[in-house]
Formats: sequence, structure tokens, C-alpha cells
Amino acid sequence: MYNLSNRPLTTCLECRRRKLRCDRGQPSCIRCRTRDVPCIYGQQDLGTNHTARPFHFVQEQPAVGEEPDPDEDPDFVTISTEQLDSIESRIEKLSRMVKNLKSKNPDTDGKEASPRLGDSENAGHLFIRQPQHRQHISRWFWASMCKEVTELDALLTLQHSNKFADEDDFHQTFDFSTASHPESELSFGGDKEDPSIPDTSSRTLGKQISAPNIEDHLTEEQALFLSQVYIQGYHPLVPLVHVPSFLEQSEYLLRNGTSPNADETVECISLVLAVCFAGVLACTDEQLASEFPDRSRNSIGGALNRVSLNAVRVAGFPSKPTLRTLTAYIICQSSWLREDEPLTACAFVGLAQRAAHMLGLHKDPSHFPEIGPIEAEVRRRVWWQIVHIDVTITVATGLPPTVDTSWDVQPLSELKDEFIGTPQGLEYEQVVAAGTRTQDLADDPSSRNITSMVSTGGILVRGKLHSTFIMRKALIWIAGRRTPTANEIRGLRYLFRRNHKELLSRIQRIPDSRVNANNLGEDKHQTNLNKWARCLLALFIDRNWTLVCHPLFQSTLMKAWSDIYDQTISHCQGFLLKTAYLACNTEFTLFQWSWPGNHQPLHAMMLILQFLIDSPHSTLASDCRNAVDFVLALYEDGFGLVAGGGEPKQSRRIAQGGTEAWKFFFRQRKQAWEAAGLNPSQLWSRREAVRKCLTAMENVVTNEKIKERFLADDPDRDVIRQEIKSTDAERRLLERQIDALLDGQEHWIEGGLLW
Repeated sequence: MYNLSNRPLTTCLECRRRKLRCDRGQPSCIRCRTRDVPCIYGQQDLGTNHTARPFHFVQEQPAVGEEPDPDEDPDFVTISTEQLDSIESRIEKLSRMVKNLKSKNPDTDGKEASPRLGDSENAGHLFIRQPQHRQHISRWFWASMCKEVTELDALLTLQHSNKFADEDDFHQTFDFSTASHPESELSFGGDKEDPSIPDTSSRTLGKQISAPNIEDHLTEEQALFLSQVYIQGYHPLVPLVHVPSFLEQSEYLLRNGTSPNADETVECISLVLAVCFAGVLACTDEQLASEFPDRSRNSIGGALNRVSLNAVRVAGFPSKPTLRTLTAYIICQSSWLREDEPLTACAFVGLAQRAAHMLGLHKDPSHFPEIGPIEAEVRRRVWWQIVHIDVTITVATGLPPTVDTSWDVQPLSELKDEFIGTPQGLEYEQVVAAGTRTQDLADDPSSRNITSMVSTGGILVRGKLHSTFIMRKALIWIAGRRTPTANEIRGLRYLFRRNHKELLSRIQRIPDSRVNANNLGEDKHQTNLNKWARCLLALFIDRNWTLVCHPLFQSTLMKAWSDIYDQTISHCQGFLLKTAYLACNTEFTLFQWSWPGNHQPLHAMMLILQFLIDSPHSTLASDCRNAVDFVLALYEDGFGLVAGGGEPKQSRRIAQGGTEAWKFFFRQRKQAWEAAGLNPSQLWSRREAVRKCLTAMENVVTNEKIKERFLADDPDRDVIRQEIKSTDAERRLLERQIDALLDGQEHWIEGGLLW
């Protein structure tokens, strides 16, 4: 007889009662320890009054009628010699297989090889912080580009550490001066209660939360000023309201203290406060100092954010959401979202999605005749922003998208807000759709006699969402369990090229105006907006390549897209240059709350650094190293990539996870510079980097050859012509096949044409 184990070979009574699998641990199994209940083996048989006998066996299936010996020691089992020989044979076979696998690995040299990513192309990586704390990392998570699992695990361990250099600085996201404003300046990160989630727990049942008053926090002049800043700096990139309607309602509310419909007063207050909060984020330092001489940006913004969320809760959100309260909630939650700390800032998206479902936003308003054109456009704007946030979070976290495919919302309109729902606007959209009129260009301050029907923001946002939609389709497809086929790779390449062409056409519809001393007021703002929108659309071209192409690098299917790596590196270098330019150009101050405020170039940085480590002497290496140093010179410790010229603009602190991401980049840079024989301690100052970056982007604009390359069509357009047949019927059939492969939303596509 052989003593094979000291564990009982029966399930404990508690696991048997719950019909769960038992690990038979001693003195208690894991399930009983977790539930803190007694763990008992073989004492009382369930459902009977007789004592269960511990068992043993001599063979796998006892002979018919054979009874186990009740006096046998339950800690021992007996097996036959034949059974033991079979087990030993299996063990020997497995040992030979392991030995053969080791002998085929030339990199081990008798040592244990460092684990590498990519062993399973679709499974991703499972990071184990503790036995019961695991985190799945998909292939599109930015740090998964690091080839060594040990490096990735070290980064994730530090990101989940609870130790901070300055505990007060981390928890106190905003520097409130509670001594001077004890009631109005509410903590936005330092409280024990998370303000980002409306409190609907039982702790608040029966508590009366008073509705806030705007005049307790802002004067009428301050509220109108911040609303105008919102319209100029926030609305062009994230349109969530209909501006004329909002201004009319907010002015009535500020004058009378109530809405025309008294039942809607609280939800109107929540939206006005949220818009003012967004205005604080977009406001320049000079404007803010003029309107609020004794208060900081963080102080005002934190107070308005908290008060707006309280008003949202008082109005019944999320149990009784309205379009206004959902809009206010999205503004308050998404405006501080950071790609380098997504899990600490984006837990709201699931709640926002469910509230949108309750309001029916996932169904296009054209299904409901009672909805007017203005409300229909606002509903589409809110839904598309939720989709955009979901894709942003998916990319930043490496987690699957949460928004499903059961929605059919049409794209947004490019019309200026004042033309939405008017006969002129309806006529313009009809003749453009019929092909009898070309699409208008955006306003050009140098052409005062031309009035455009469309806005720069409308052209920009339509392009942004087109890029987001393509990215979402690609992410869902890449996240599939099976390896993509060569035809699917070609389909993805085709989508990226179509997106490239679409965004270039939008860039050409925005005038390339120049700022001069005579451009003042609205003209100067429009000129800066046009310049910023053109650069941002060019950046969106690069972004899709940096976010979803790297999972394909480890695939044997690169043969179907042989130049993907070189193209991606080129786009990453351009993405870093444009990101640095958007951050350091002081003409874009109104828009820097988003770029680089919300967005940090994690994927592009990781791709470029890994490229420099692998190919330190490539012909592209010098330009790539410059792009990396542009970004790292604009980094501020504890704040990430910070906007501003020679002096950084005020920004909020990032969490420990975000700080560790940037420290990881500096370590990777050191390795890349040493591989090239360079001194990694030499890094540009911020002022030097700003000067070099502005010069580099100015060359892109002024040098005709570089400009032609910057705005050129896809370099492989001849290949596209070969792949896409000349006839419309064949081209549309191919596009339908691609859409079917990627399983996307093509409800607005007529004739198979993408947007």
C-alpha cells in the first residue's frame, strides 16, 4: 500500500451541501475559510441521520457488492500495482516532453529563460499581484509592447502600490483653500467618499439633500463668462449641448432663479454648473485671474464639480435620468479623465451607458417622430460621446469595450448650432446628400464675405468620431479569440487607409489661416481654432496606427501587410511630434484641457522606445529619439505631460499608477540610448524642447516638400487601386464584405460606403 496524500479523498460537508467543487485542504478547504464556516470531512452524511464512513479503494471501480472496510485509516488509500505503473508511465512521458522542449530552446543555455509576451496571440497576459488578485492585460494595452513579462509585471506591481511620495498630494487632487471658502470649496478627491459616483446606497435613504443655488458659488457675470469660455474652448471638441438653446435657458435661470418649467430647475442648475466647471478647465490663467482674483483653478473647478454632481443626485440621477442630468454627469466625470490612470477616473462609463439606455439614446431619434431636430442632435451628441469615451477607456486599459453593437445612432451634423432645425440647414444637408452642392469649408477670418453653414468644430468632431468608430471596429475584431486571417488583415489595412483619406479631406476643408497682429477677438480665436483643428485631425490619422497595430507585430500574418511596422513607426513619430506641439503652443491654451490634458501618448511612446531598443541605428532612429525627447522634456514630475510654453500650465496631479508609467518610459529611454551608445542623462530643458518642437512643426507647414508629404494621400495608393476594383459595384461589394468581417455598425452607410 502506498500513502499518496494526506488529504481526504472526499468533499467536505459544506461544499457537498452547496454542490461546489472542494479543494480538500487541511485543516479547512479554501471555500470554508473564505466563508468562515466549519470545515468537516466524512462525519455526517447530508440528508440522513447515519454516520458516513470514510472510504478507500483498491481499484478505480470497486467490485459489485464490495463494501469498504470501515476500520481502514481514511488518510490512506490503496491502489493496485497496475494502476501505479500506469501513473509512473505518464509521469515519465511528461518528463521526456519537458526535456525535449527545453533542448529545442537555444536561448536557455541551461538557465531559465525570461518569460516573453506573445506566446498566445489572443489570450493576452494574466498579471498575478496576489493569489486572489489577478489582472488581465490584453494585447492592445500600451505596456504589453514590452517584450519581457518581468518588466511588465514590475510596472504593474508599482502601479498598484499603495505607497505614495506625498500622501496628501495624491489624495488632495485639488488644492482647496477651505479656510477662505469652507462651504463652497468641496474636496474633489480627498474625501473618504468618492464624489464621482452618485450615492444611492442605503446610507442616504431618508436623507434630504438640498438643491444647490448657483449664486452661492458664482455671480451671474461669472457664470455667463465661464459659459462663453465653454463654448469657445470645450464645445468645439466635445459638443454636448445646443448652444443657442442652452444660453437661452441658462440666462433665464440666472435672472429668475428658476426654469420656465419649475420641475426642471434642479436639472438645469446641474447642467449650468457642469458647463461652468468645463469652462474653468478651458479658461486661460489670465482670464481666470481676472474673474476670480483670489481663487485657484483647482479650487474653483473642484467646488463646481462637486456641487454639480450633488445637483445631479438631487434631480434623481441615475434612477430617474434626464438628458440634462446625464450630460452634466458626463461633463463632470470625463473632463478629468487621464489615459495614464484610466481605472481611477473612468468607472462612470458603465453607469452613463445604462442611463443612456434608459433614455433610449442608443436608438436613433429618427425612430421617434415626436422628437424635434434640435433635441435629436443633442441626443446623438451625448450617445456618441459615450461611445468615444468607451473606446478611449478600452485603449487605455486594455479591457474589452462595454458598449455593445445594439445601437443605430446616425453621425452628428456638421452644421453650426444656429442652423440646426432651420429650413436653411435642412436644405443644405439635403442638397449635399444629393450631390448637387459641395460641402462648405469652415469659416476663414481672411474671407469676411463668405458665410459657411458648417463649423470648424462640426468638421473636427465628425472626423474624430469617424476615427473612433474605425478604432472600435478594429479593437473588437482584434480581441476575438481566433487568429485573424490574411483577408481580415487586408480588410483592416483598407479601413485604416480609408480613414486616412477621410481625415485628410477634412483637413483640407479647414482654412490654413495665419495669426497676425490685426487678428483680434473672434477673428483670432477662429484662426487659432482652425490651426488647432487641422493639427488634431492629422494627429487622429497617426493615433489609430499607434493604438491597434502593435498586436499584429507578433503575428505571422505580417506577411499580409509587410510594411505595417515601418508605417506604424513613422506614424508614431508623427504622433509624438504633434502631441508635443499641441502641448507647447500657447495659441492653443483654450483647448489644452483635452490635448494633452485627457490624453497622454502612452502607446506611441512605448512603440518608439521598443523600436529604438531593437533598432538603435536605424535611419529613423534620430527623428524618433527627438520625438521622444520632445515629450519627456514637457513632463512634470507628478503631473505627466503638461501643457504650456516655457512655463508649464497649472495641472492636476496624477495617481501613482500614472507616475509609474512615466518612470517606466524614462527607464526604457535609458536602455534605448545606451543601445545607441548615447548618454541617457542628457535631456533637453523645457524651453529648449519647446523651441525645437515649434521649429520642427513650422518646417512641416512652410517647407513645400514636407508639407506635401504631411498632407499626401496614403503612400500605397497604387496598391489600393489594385485591390479595389474600378467599378462602383465591385468596390461596394468589397466594402460590404469588409464590414461583415469586422461586424460593425453600418446602419447609416448607403451603398456600402463608409461615412
